[in-house]
Amino acid sequence: MKSIGIVIENLSVSKVEARLDTDAEVKPYTHDRKYEVIIVDQPSEIIAIEKLHNNLLDPLINMLRERGGLRNFRGRNATLTHYNVLMSMREHMQENDFRLVDQFRVIQSLLSVRQALRENGIGFARSKLHKFMEEFGTKGGFGGKVAQSEDFVKIWNAVVKAQDTGKSFSQDGVEDQKLNNPKLDKVEFILKEHFERARALQESSRAIVFSQWRDSVEEIVNVLQASAPLIKATKFVGQGAGSTTEDVSTPTTNRATSSKVAGMKQKEQQRVLKEFRNGLHNVIVCTCECMKQFMDISVRTFLM
Repeated sequence: MKSIGIVIENLSVSKVEARLDTDAEVKPYTHDRKYEVIIVDQPSEIIAIEKLHNNLLDPLINMLRERGGLRNFRGRNATLTHYNVLMSMREHMQENDFRLVDQFRVIQSLLSVRQALRENGIGFARSKLHKFMEEFGTKGGFGGKVAQSEDFVKIWNAVVKAQDTGKSFSQDGVEDQKLNNPKLDKVEFILKEHFERARALQESSRAIVFSQWRDSVEEIVNVLQASAPLIKATKFVGQGAGSTTEDVSTPTTNRATSSKVAGMKQKEQQRVLKEFRNGLHNVIVCTCECMKQFMDISVRTFLM
C-alpha cells in the first residue's frame, strides 16, 4: 500500500477505482481459467548448496539487524528477500544515513543468488555468483572481504562441481540441465502428457510457458526441443536490449565467456505469434513481461 501511495502522489492522482476479473464490467471480457499449483521438490545438490549459502548469508543478515538495518522486517532470515533489503536501504538513505549502504548492496546481491538457486536452479545461480564476483571481488571493503571469504569459495566450488559435466545441449546435456533445475523436468513431463493426450484424441492444442528471466527462457526452450516433434517449442521475449550472462570456472580465474540474451524486434514477435496461431509451434516460452501479448489466446499456460 505504501508503494501504491507513492505512485498516486507522484502522478497527482485524485481518484482511484479498482476492478477484479469477477466484477460485472470486466467479466464479459475475461476467459475462464483453472489454476493448479504443482510443488517441485529440490534435489539434494541444491539443498546442500543453499545450506552453504546460508552459512555465508545468515551472519551478514544478523549483523545488519544488530546495526538497525532491518528495523521494519521481523521475519526469519530464510524469508528475507531482495525487495525487503531494498526498501530498508531506501528508508535509511531518506534519513541521510549512508553508513550501511555497502552491507545493504552485498546482502541484496547474495539474496538474488539464493532466489535464483531456489527458482531457476544451479546454472542461473552460478551466473549470479559470477556477477557478484565481478562487482565486488576486485574491490576492497565489505564486498571484497565477502567475495574472498572461505565460505564464498565453498559455495562457488559446490556450484561448479554440481553443474560442470562438459556436455552441451545434446540429449545428455539436457538431462544434466534437468538435474540442475527440477522444474525443467516437471514442465517437460506435463507438456508431454498434455500433447500425447491431445494427439490420442486427435485434437489440436497449444501451450505457453512463462518464466521470469530471459536466461531461463533459453534453457527451457533447449530442454523442450529435445522432445520434438511432439513438442515444437520456440521463444518469445520482449523488445528490450536483454541481459548479459557470464561464467568462469573458478573465483580467481580471468577466463570468462559472456552472451547476450537479445530482445526480439516487433516484426520477429509478430512472425512468432503468427506461426504459433497457425500451428508451426505448439509451445511458446516467454518472459512474464510479454504476458499482455497473449491475452487474446486461450491456451494452457505454465508459470515457472
